[in-house]
Amino acid sequence: MKIAIFGLGYVGTVTALGMAKLGHDVVGVDVAASKIDLLNQGICHIVEKDLQQTMDAIKADGKFTATLDPKVALDGANMSFICVGTPSDKRSGKVEGGAVKHVIDEIIATKKVVEKNDKKHPIVVRSTLFPDEFEQTLAAVLSDSDVNGKSQCFEIVIHPEFLREGTALEDFFDPPMVVLGCESVAVADAIFSLYKNIKAPRFHVDIRTASLLKYACNSYHALKVGFANEIGRVAKEMKGDIPKLVEMFLMDKKLNISEAYLRPGMSFGGSCLPKDLKALTASCREKHLIIPILNAVLQSNQVHTNYMLEQIMDMNCKHLLILGLTFKVGTDDLRESPAVELVERLLGKGYGIKIWDPDLDKMKLVGQNKDYVINCIPHLSQLLIEDPVQDGYRPDGVVKTKPHPSFQAYLDNLPSEIQLLDLTKVDG
Repeated sequence: MKIAIFGLGYVGTVTALGMAKLGHDVVGVDVAASKIDLLNQGICHIVEKDLQQTMDAIKADGKFTATLDPKVALDGANMSFICVGTPSDKRSGKVEGGAVKHVIDEIIATKKVVEKNDKKHPIVVRSTLFPDEFEQTLAAVLSDSDVNGKSQCFEIVIHPEFLREGTALEDFFDPPMVVLGCESVAVADAIFSLYKNIKAPRFHVDIRTASLLKYACNSYHALKVGFANEIGRVAKEMKGDIPKLVEMFLMDKKLNISEAYLRPGMSFGGSCLPKDLKALTASCREKHLIIPILNAVLQSNQVHTNYMLEQIMDMNCKHLLILGLTFKVGTDDLRESPAVELVERLLGKGYGIKIWDPDLDKMKLVGQNKDYVINCIPHLSQLLIEDPVQDGYRPDGVVKTKPHPSFQAYLDNLPSEIQLLDLTKVDG
């Protein structure tokens, strides 16, 4: 395929040379004449591992050239890649998509050149843009739409990159995944075919989800760095062996370095996480040690519980069946359970509540567990039911707070007029 690549910075140059090495004909476009001259001489203008060697290897094949003229690049091109910069606004921090919009306008302005191809021309955006900002750049494409709002000549595709400076070329040929955000399956398949010799999971999703992925990944990476540094400061202050602590932390592949806890759902609870976080942050306050990330975790958890309460109230159902009260499946521990707090607050607002939890036997509540729930829900025994069907309880709405398998048969037969809010699901 022939690919036009707009923007020859780090991402654009690596993408261009990577695609050329895969056997595609690539024409790069940039506004900097000095950059174009160097590239056409076979000289990489950026320092990146193995990039010059790749340039040397493909130069003889004539698979890559660079130009200042978009029309030259687009003549006969099967698709265009946009790799221009998207800097942050210095005041607001919002991303600036002006350069992306400018390139889209340029591509559309050469419509007659592009129309030499009998298929839609994909405009593949590798630049990182937030979904709201990105949609503002679509105006030019949408102006070329038919009555159904679909462009006759172009299709926008979001194609996030996962290139790290220093290992960018290696990351191009060994990506964690290949992600495309667009509507057309045929367009997605055409772009996936560019990577036919690269083994990586492939995802075809909507534009907004693809746009959010890079932000989710980079925010998590930043969070990990901040967390590690805060724990390092805590360990140093408390005279711990930091290298050994890190070594042991990283050994836990079941919870610490794993998929565990990384799916949106209920707030955390139980007797361990809240208690230990409170103890750690309290000790750091005494030592005047500033740990803003760790200090914010409990606050974030409370914000999420408040959010769930708002979701329940938005159902406009005054008689509710709560499926699950303990903080997770397979335990009768009610301590710090977010479901207990939700029930307590709903009762205070006058809701009619019944609770079904197969893990909970009110006759076996003892010790701290019993004291905790009595303080929060004194009349729990009057709210618990063993089976909503047998007990004849017909609520206006059902709220699921944990994924107990016993609930499924009831939910499968739930009448359509009874609302269901599943707080355990990823999509909420």
